[in-house]
Amino acid sequence: MFNQKNKVTRADYEQWRAGQDETAARIASDPDRLLFHVEPELGWLNDPNGLVQIGDTYHIYHQYDPFDAAHGGPVLWNHLTTKDFVTYENHGPVLFPDSDLDSSGAYSGSAFVRDGKIHYFYTGNVKHFDRDDYDYVLTGREQNQIHVVAENPDELGEKRIAVGPVDYPDDIGTHVRDPKILEHDGIYYMVLGARTKDDRGCVLVYTSRNLEDWSYATRIELGEKFGFMWECPGYLELEADGGVPAKWLSFSPQGLEGGRWDRGNVYAAGYMPVTGDITGGDSAYDLGEFHLWDAGFDFYAPQEFASEDGRHILIGWMGMPDADYGNAPTVAHGWQHCFTVPRLLTKGENGTLLQTPVPELDARRSAAALTLRNGEEASLSPCFDLTAAPAGDFALTVAHGVELVYTEQDSTCVLQFTDPAQASGRTQRRTKLSAPCRSVRVVGDRSSLEIFLNDGAAVFSTRYYPAAGDVAVKISGTDALVYSL
Repeated sequence: MFNQKNKVTRADYEQWRAGQDETAARIASDPDRLLFHVEPELGWLNDPNGLVQIGDTYHIYHQYDPFDAAHGGPVLWNHLTTKDFVTYENHGPVLFPDSDLDSSGAYSGSAFVRDGKIHYFYTGNVKHFDRDDYDYVLTGREQNQIHVVAENPDELGEKRIAVGPVDYPDDIGTHVRDPKILEHDGIYYMVLGARTKDDRGCVLVYTSRNLEDWSYATRIELGEKFGFMWECPGYLELEADGGVPAKWLSFSPQGLEGGRWDRGNVYAAGYMPVTGDITGGDSAYDLGEFHLWDAGFDFYAPQEFASEDGRHILIGWMGMPDADYGNAPTVAHGWQHCFTVPRLLTKGENGTLLQTPVPELDARRSAAALTLRNGEEASLSPCFDLTAAPAGDFALTVAHGVELVYTEQDSTCVLQFTDPAQASGRTQRRTKLSAPCRSVRVVGDRSSLEIFLNDGAAVFSTRYYPAAGDVAVKISGTDALVYSL
């Protein structure tokens, strides 16, 4: 069996895959499979990588362990394409941990198009298991930031180190990963998630004039400790009033403790508004309040990219590493995890961002909507799109096992499981809204729910496992419109 101690070549994978048709067919018929989300053909899926648009086609890569649904094997990059964010074509793995630079896994990264060529940057993970000092954190491993240039998204070129261990500041440990490439005024920037030797998360910034030669510029950090590791960094700008762009730093901090963090997920994913210059220029910068991208059970390691029409789109992994809950029903069938629906980002108030499903999803809606009256229950397709405009307290129940409850008095919304059979270990998550809840949208796709409150000012994403067939949906405190998807 393949494991993280062995390199894996394309030939290795293809020889193995030739014997997996029966398993793949069984997985494809699993009633928990989704209709309009990205999910793995076999095994395990996690972080979205290399999101980029070329012509009328969006290219989506992801972390992929096809060999083990519980993720005990090596990590590859799998490639999919879509023109509509609703139907996806799976092209199979394209990046393999087959060299001395990435022998323990092809970890997360991004893509950047320049002069008709695609530049891929990712982290090559190397674990020296045979060394006596291997400790996972400080010694016995290396993480190389690898650059690959390609004209064909299915045929990646030669692997070269762009930034390696000799280029990291002396106080940085062995955890440096997830390069995201940005461009501003002819200068390219690489942001990297990092962990210092004294366990403080930060982002390292490197600059280049040609995407080939990189120099360390600065680091982005907080005055106080905010977790021990910042993963999957990103930076985005949106046009704001007066033509001055509003800016945000996105990252996934690990190790948040105390207060609301003790009542939430083991790891977080969120963003901070930015003032000033975080690229190493002359001006100072300030990071504002940290906002969660998603308050649900299953959301981590998102990646944002700009489409050719100027939209900013976010895709997240609908999963959570090291959680005390899981997806036992799908693991038993040989697969695990999916992505969120792609989400359109727009500017909110007080340094926040709004997330809503991309409009392309509306094309799946049935021609007519069902009106679900206050207090009524209806049997619906598990693939549905529900909208409501409450004026006070409300409650929504899906499949008699998942409850969404909003209390106007303290503007708090709670997502909770009442049926352990559907929860696979999930219990309760809550979020306090900055304004009374006046809009709700719930997108269901068989074994997933994504809940958007106040036009996406707050979001809950979760997996759930109802019995096969239609699901019972009941709303109290307001009416709702429901489309089949």
